[in-house]
Amino acid sequence: MAGNIRFGSVAAVLRVADVSRSMRWYEETLGLKAHPFPKHEPYVFCVLEGERIRIMLRRQPGYERHPAFRNCDLYITVRDNTLRDVYEDLRRRATVVRELEHMPYGDCEFEIVDPDGYFVCISELLDDPSGIPHAREG
Repeated sequence: MAGNIRFGSVAAVLRVADVSRSMRWYEETLGLKAHPFPKHEPYVFCVLEGERIRIMLRRQPGYERHPAFRNCDLYITVRDNTLRDVYEDLRRRATVVRELEHMPYGDCEFEIVDPDGYFVCISELLDDPSGIPHAREG
């Protein structure tokens, strides 16, 4: 049976201390539409949706992401060679923790951080990555 399963999609589920705060950040920063539960605060859960993207937030009171873990938590791709524009827009409205760079595997990417300390990598395989610095190894 396993070979016959037809998956529809995948969604990340993030534990957060404050669903309202995190929900607003994803709405305002990434333009996602929020569907919180219950209908009124304090929210315990939220589904955030955009074109081909779904992120879920689950309240965990007192949650703090371990500060030593500084790797990508969400990997989001953009398309239509818009990464440069997305980068310029987000660097004015979010905290960039890794500048735009051309990776050894071909993609160009950068990272921002959300209010809970999750690293969000924004990536695209550009037709022409010229002018984007190569990532430093290590």
